[in-house]
Amino acid sequence: VVLVCGHTVSLDLRRLCTLADVRAELQNTLQMDGQAFGIFDSNGSALANDAQLQQAVEQGLTPLGATLPDEQDGDEVPHRQWRLLQDQVLSATELIATLERQVNSLRQEIETCVQRQHRLEGSVQSRAPSPALGHEQQVPAEVAERVTAVGEQLHWLRDAFEQLSAEKTAHGQDLGVQMAALEEVRAELDLERRVREALEGQCAASTRALEEQLHAASAYHGDMLREHVEAFKNVTK
Repeated sequence: VVLVCGHTVSLDLRRLCTLADVRAELQNTLQMDGQAFGIFDSNGSALANDAQLQQAVEQGLTPLGATLPDEQDGDEVPHRQWRLLQDQVLSATELIATLERQVNSLRQEIETCVQRQHRLEGSVQSRAPSPALGHEQQVPAEVAERVTAVGEQLHWLRDAFEQLSAEKTAHGQDLGVQMAALEEVRAELDLERRVREALEGQCAASTRALEEQLHAASAYHGDMLREHVEAFKNVTK
């Protein structure tokens, strides 16, 4: 799986052994021919060669991330990590939404099966021997088979529902962890911005003070030079 531009692209990374193969597959899948995607591992570290790509896949540093060339200019690791976390959150959100739809569908199927089983049980009971008749009646074999089949299907649907619910809970926890990491990176970026602004303000103030000192020194030396010239003229008269 590769996260790129807010989309999740499924790639067979075991088959695509080189960065060129990965870029070509992304270009073909996204219909973005000629785009030189930058490839990163799940930690936001750039993959510069095929060996680093294979190492990232073997160490499980996936899903990989990909950025467009105009997103790479002046990029720093925290910014790449922030974008990768955003893509991961979007991917997890889409997966949770898919699981929710599957859970709702299974819930409806379970309710339908329960209703069908109740109807079949009622049908079986209505065909059961009546004490007032004084003789036994046999339940049709096909009805019994249908009840058994519906019961098995109901058990399967319940197991599938529980499995999907567990996956939904797990992905929800992963999403919470990723959101916390995203907030941490965002706080680091905000702190970096404030520090940079403070340094820029200090540099601007120091520059203005230095310019004022240079201007004062220039004016002072100009006055001194004029005084010396006048004195020299007076002496030579």
